[in-house]
Amino acid sequence: MLTLIRFIIFFILFYLFFKLIRDKFLKPKTDRWQINKNFSAGNIVGPSSEMVQDPVCKVYIPKKDALTSVFSGTTYFFCSRECLEKFDPADHS
Repeated sequence: MLTLIRFIIFFILFYLFFKLIRDKFLKPKTDRWQINKNFSAGNIVGPSSEMVQDPVCKVYIPKKDALTSVFSGTTYFFCSRECLEKFDPADHS
């Protein structure tokens, strides 16, 4: 019985240590909503705003809020860092 209690305590301590290390040292995933922090109901895109399409997830976003990258002289626009990292220019040439 005492061995089981020790095992449970050890497991809980190991889990808490793992969670602490993971949160402290591993890079958190980028959230799409964190990139466009300035968007709110009062900041709705007007008709004069140019929209661009993300080549990975096909979402339309305002050009001024998009992340950009240039491959072979072509500028691509992305809604998030995740889409930018997933992008393969060979698929879009």
